[in-house]
Amino acid sequence: MQRLPAVILTAGVLMVATLSATAGELTFNAARSAGELGVGQDWRVQVKGSALTIERFGRRARTRQLSTDEVDALGRAILTPAFAALRETYGCRTCTDISFCSIEVTAGPATQHVAVFEYVQAPPGAETREGRELGQFYRAWQLIKELAGLDGIPDHCRRRR
Repeated sequence: MQRLPAVILTAGVLMVATLSATAGELTFNAARSAGELGVGQDWRVQVKGSALTIERFGRRARTRQLSTDEVDALGRAILTPAFAALRETYGCRTCTDISFCSIEVTAGPATQHVAVFEYVQAPPGAETREGRELGQFYRAWQLIKELAGLDGIPDHCRRRR
């Protein structure tokens, strides 16, 4: 039985910890906020076991079942030393009412939260340490969006202000 984390993709706080859970225990929430003026573009994804629920502002929530392969792919994207090493926040950490993307992973008492806010300056290049860390985050982020059918929605956290 593969051990997978509970995962939350949303805004929040990161506590780095060793995370593991069985596929049946997989839980996560994911959210994207366009900031105070763009609430109509906000969304949240929650996974409990193999049930994936998508919530979008002003729409009825919908749920679908993930296949074993999809649950395993989530585990491979998130249960890595590189993902576990991500810090709590990236981008403009002192800005208010700014767009962000976040992933929170929870298993038992352990929680890891990573939030990426818009950058005031240009985001770091892919060759930098921070750029590589952002790449790790965005790979997991993109998989979650694809599984939720949200891959056509822009990510404000990938741009600069």
